[in-house]
Amino acid sequence: CNSNDVPDECDLWNGTSLDSNNNGIPDECEGGFCGFDFYCNALPNSTGLPGEIGYSGTASITANDLILKGNVLPGTQFGVFYHGANQIQIPFGDGVRCVGGGIKRFGVVQTSSLGDVSYSVDYADPAHSSELVAGATRNFQFWFRDAIGGPAGFNLTNALQITFCD
Repeated sequence: CNSNDVPDECDLWNGTSLDSNNNGIPDECEGGFCGFDFYCNALPNSTGLPGEIGYSGTASITANDLILKGNVLPGTQFGVFYHGANQIQIPFGDGVRCVGGGIKRFGVVQTSSLGDVSYSVDYADPAHSSELVAGATRNFQFWFRDAIGGPAGFNLTNALQITFCD
């Protein structure tokens, strides 16, 4: 499909094309790039270090295998992963809010005693299905309670931008 006279499977095997959703079709043939990009520096929390957002799975809507993760967080505290359309950088609580524009929150989760957390994203969830679609770019962050971390009692991780594909 990419008009270079090399079969697509050879482009994938040689690494000259990417297949982010592992469907055997080069990303450039599916109408756009999909992937992940971290941005925005978090401020330290009560652990002494900034909280970090992470992920496992892919940006493929079809695969529906995205898990948002957080670590270096205060243990046994509640928080929410949320997403929005824009990247911003403003002071918020004891941290920095990095996500704005059309904010949508996932369900409340609790960090483990070790300060880790995860949330399985379901693209079919009606509360999020109109924003989390192939071709969309959304920004994600974790907002958590941190009663002993500062005067506001809450903080945030760094942020993650995801561009979704089929």
